[in-house]
Amino acid sequence: MKENDIFGFRGIVYYDEISDKELETLEDLFDAIELEAEISSTMIDFEIEELEPASYKKMVSTLKKAAKLIKEGDGEIKCEVGNDENPDPRYEFFTIKEGKLWQQSAKVVRDKTPKAL
Repeated sequence: MKENDIFGFRGIVYYDEISDKELETLEDLFDAIELEAEISSTMIDFEIEELEPASYKKMVSTLKKAAKLIKEGDGEIKCEVGNDENPDPRYEFFTIKEGKLWQQSAKVVRDKTPKAL
């Protein structure tokens, strides 16, 4: 992670129905980082752009706590990472399985020579 990295998250995750108490806890987690998310007893949907590195860390921490409540999620959370030094964004993909947040990194790989059309 670089100082000038900017992060954008987009995710939708479906899960087995959680209790009212767990739902309230999940809502509180996202309220604590001031993220507006559509949260129900079976789904969470959110999008946020232009996070600084410190806010990125809070977001990942929140997702780890959410994973403990959700346990098994169907869907994915995508994080696009960009900065002024590199025109090609990097990506991080998050899933929720076994009560844990799983991360997979990816980057764009271009062909070496552009083709005229």
